[in-house]
Amino acid sequence: MNPNGRKFYHVTLDTEERSFLQDLVEGGTGSKERRKRAHILLLADINRDGGGLRDTDIANVLDVGSATVERVRKQCVMEGVEAALQRKEQKNRKKRLLDGEGEATLTMLACSAAPEGRAAWTLSLLGEKLVALNIVETISNETIRRTLKKTLKPWLSACWCLPPKHNADFVYAMEDVLATYSRTFNAGEV
Repeated sequence: MNPNGRKFYHVTLDTEERSFLQDLVEGGTGSKERRKRAHILLLADINRDGGGLRDTDIANVLDVGSATVERVRKQCVMEGVEAALQRKEQKNRKKRLLDGEGEATLTMLACSAAPEGRAAWTLSLLGEKLVALNIVETISNETIRRTLKKTLKPWLSACWCLPPKHNADFVYAMEDVLATYSRTFNAGEV
């Protein structure tokens, strides 16, 4: 908007565009953001009955910022309806170093036995191993830490640790404990 509060970019939809946007909003297809942008365009259309709403009114109705409304209107006028429905690609976003396979390899390494002469894996050792395996060219300790924080959540997996020298009596007792725990948990008593 200019300092006088008047719009620079006026959305004027033809009947075909309006029908497409109404189908998008009412049909519930597409992402929530895409439907919201379509709704913004429908409310801003100066060809609708009573003319287009003001940005602040649209923002209040759809619970978005008035800057978002203005940005969607401008994009519609400058680039077209379809461009206004799409989220702009972020150009400054860094590409992920580890894809799913890389994350799985890192997790597998972290859960495996430590290298010879070491008590445990360190972030630096894990990074060096990923480089040696040609998973990445370089990787920071912080990236490894964040990835492991995201993927390793032992408190979420159900597992039982049995001592190495268990016998039949121990396994039998554990089965009884598990059955009791299962009944209690399923009954909602936990």
